Amino acid sequence: MKKKEILLSFDTPLRFIFSHSALKEGWDNPNVFQICTLVENQDTMTKRQKVGRGLRLPVNQNGDRICDEQINILTVVANESYESFAENLQREIELDTNTKFGVVTERLFENILVKKEDSYIKLGYDDSKKIYDYLQGKGLIDKKGKASPELKEAIITEKLDLPEEFQAIAKDVISQIKETQKRLPILNNRDRIKVEINKQIYISPEFKELWDRIKYKTVYHLNFDSQVLIENCAKAVTKMDPVATNPVIGRWVDLHINKKGISADDPKRIRQLVREEYENKRLPDILLYIETHTRLKRRSIADILIKSNTLDSFYLNPQDYMQKVVEIINQEKRKIMVDGIKYEKIGEYEYYSQELFDSKELIGYLKENALAVSKSVYTHLVYDSNVEKSFAERLNNDTDVKLFAKLPSWFQIETPLGPYNPDWTILLDRNGEERLYFVVETKGSISFEDLRYLEDAKIQCGKKHFDAIGTGVIFERADSYDEWREKV
Repeated sequence: MKKKEILLSFDTPLRFIFSHSALKEGWDNPNVFQICTLVENQDTMTKRQKVGRGLRLPVNQNGDRICDEQINILTVVANESYESFAENLQREIELDTNTKFGVVTERLFENILVKKEDSYIKLGYDDSKKIYDYLQGKGLIDKKGKASPELKEAIITEKLDLPEEFQAIAKDVISQIKETQKRLPILNNRDRIKVEINKQIYISPEFKELWDRIKYKTVYHLNFDSQVLIENCAKAVTKMDPVATNPVIGRWVDLHINKKGISADDPKRIRQLVREEYENKRLPDILLYIETHTRLKRRSIADILIKSNTLDSFYLNPQDYMQKVVEIINQEKRKIMVDGIKYEKIGEYEYYSQELFDSKELIGYLKENALAVSKSVYTHLVYDSNVEKSFAERLNNDTDVKLFAKLPSWFQIETPLGPYNPDWTILLDRNGEERLYFVVETKGSISFEDLRYLEDAKIQCGKKHFDAIGTGVIFERADSYDEWREKV
């Protein structure tokens, strides 16, 4: 305990640390990957403490949290009581926190973005409730919001019938329902496999030819007029949804106390919108808030707000107003960045080496996230979603597809919005004569508003990157396999 910094350092020759009775109290080590129970223990609190240590995100030697599903795996060597504890852990969390997992609520869809003219707006509570009522009326969810087997099947196949007015956001609705059905994955070690290199594909001249077309790195340059950004932001802020005052809801009920206990009449609800007087109240620093969340200069922010002529709304609901302005400015920033970006190939000697495929150990679980394939660079494909699994199955069974690979996380394209990792690279041999080389993006619809803009912008940057390297690679985006094949 006295030399724990030295023990954790890469300078020490130690390769393994065995900690006895250190998870309950004492050494606060964030990098716990294995827990072995040596004695029978019925103490639920102790088990929670131990599991909680292992479920935290680990840190690297720089102290940064690591978000990598291949690394963030807690292995528990469990006895029978520990196994049942793991199964009931999420149920206990629901009871303790009064939180319901796996439930569709009336407000679940209100933050889905819908396109309106040149911008995106939130769907809102009223339309979210319409979707909820529709699902309930069709018997797809019960009165408590639990999904029926039919709804679970619909979201797996991604074929959910919705009223015509919501057809355009059907994929977003499916994605939101999927999120409610996710539980913390508890994987059985008996299904664990080490993913091996498929040597036949890896050393083939076809894969080398495909890799030589996509491996090159690029640099980008940005060219845009800041005054145009200010004008675009001001116009978009002018068109934003009205800022509403915060509602105050009061309920009055009559309580009856007698020998039977306490009972209450049905509550009478009174809803009243209150506009506070801000003359004598301290308002937040609007320029500081927007500057922090957009990285624009204060002078530019002031110009946007003045030109938009919407500052009166700031006094109605300061926080709501500032959040909406930040979202709009960041959206306009992304648009103008992507429009003005230009990629250039660095040279013939700056690229991702093919040997990197064999440099990192991959682990999968057959019943959860690993699919056996014959045409890929690996013997198994480790997928992140049912969309990826279905796409890989179709690729593997398509006679025109000669080989394919899911691009690893280290294959990244630099963009002003952060690194971008495309999904697939594919070699298609059509009619035995023409070879087509593809990079395909299949992330589909993304529900969370910030990610929606980011991913769309990154995908556009990815297309410009492959255009710049000039090797004849076709970059496509498709939400399904059939959609991609129709484009070929």
